[in-house]
Amino acid sequence: FLPRTMWGLENMIVWFINILLLAGGLCRLIVYGDPVIPTESKTFLELRRWRRQAEFNMSLNEHEKAQSDLSQCLRCFGRSLPSSRIEIYAATLWQIVRQILHKLWIGRWVLNVGKWLSEKKERSQAETSAAELAIAYERILSLRLSQGPQLTAGTLFLALSSVNYAEAAGENINKICLTEIYINAALAFKQSMLPLVHKYYIAKGKNLLASAPVVPAKFKWLMTEEGFRFLTSNTWQYARPIITCAGPVDGKTTGSGGSISAITSGNASGNKSYDEFTSQGSKTDAL
Repeated sequence: FLPRTMWGLENMIVWFINILLLAGGLCRLIVYGDPVIPTESKTFLELRRWRRQAEFNMSLNEHEKAQSDLSQCLRCFGRSLPSSRIEIYAATLWQIVRQILHKLWIGRWVLNVGKWLSEKKERSQAETSAAELAIAYERILSLRLSQGPQLTAGTLFLALSSVNYAEAAGENINKICLTEIYINAALAFKQSMLPLVHKYYIAKGKNLLASAPVVPAKFKWLMTEEGFRFLTSNTWQYARPIITCAGPVDGKTTGSGGSISAITSGNASGNKSYDEFTSQGSKTDAL
């Protein structure tokens, strides 16, 4: 009896150590693996300047200039877009794993522990940087989707990156911006080999809007049953719209800026009229 008890105790200790190592590794990857730019630094000011310049160029349909500006935003974080097929597959796989961890209790627990162990200022800076990364990836995704099916390489990576960073940003990203990130991610999944996943992200965006105090005009159609069915069941093609840009407004909470949005640039083939459900001239608030 005693040897069996000792064997069981040893197994429990081994499992406990393995769980601690796994939690530590996940914490290192998810919490401390993302780049952080201090909000008082010169680099952060340059990041904001590049993003606003990108949003201005997007409002003028200067896609190449906007893409270059957004690439500069990523370089501020020491990041770049994956170029080769292997890099795209590997980066997308990691973002899928990270998204799954965000939905499981262990991923949420690791995030909460990491926030609890860090100081308030460090946590705020990390969440602000995550919000900036989420917006940068979402802007690039909007450009890719708005330029049609010829530029679909890496769209899943962009969609999942924007979602993961937005969810890691906590309260530093507002509900309307997060909703747009979810909807654009859904449109990216709709074009991919995982088309059924898009309904999950559309539903998440719809739930966020339901909890918002005020629903923007461009999203009111999504709250209707017809609009939800229109978005989920039609085949979408994208054009280059002419969209006016709202001037940048400084604020503590990260929102979305004046940009091309695939939500307002799509054309669907179906029984319902596109103009019946889609709002034109999307305007969003910048930082």
